[in-house]
Amino acid sequence: GEAEGAEKSESAPGAGGDPLLQKIVVLDAGAFISGSNIASRFGAGYKYVTIKEVIDEIKDERSKRMLDTFPFQIHITEVSKDAMSFVGQFAKLTGDLYFLSHTDLKVPALSYQME
Repeated sequence: GEAEGAEKSESAPGAGGDPLLQKIVVLDAGAFISGSNIASRFGAGYKYVTIKEVIDEIKDERSKRMLDTFPFQIHITEVSKDAMSFVGQFAKLTGDLYFLSHTDLKVPALSYQME
């Protein structure tokens, strides 16, 4: 995927500010491969989430170093079947389904799930 990060909000007790809202950044491999500094763009007030497949896509040394030195915890999250189904149906309607990898579908599904 191409997205560096997508900001979302999630209900989560104990988050800063309103205890029922926590800001979330969904990370794609592009966040590390592009070399952009997502951590300084968003900061400590966010929860950073991704999927295992994104971590597995990071293969070059520079991107691995960025991942290894990311200053905040990255939560590896499973994507629900409902979220995958929704994004799959949407991609089918837009004609994108057959051009996207399974991982390319899972990242927006995670964003959808986090809303």
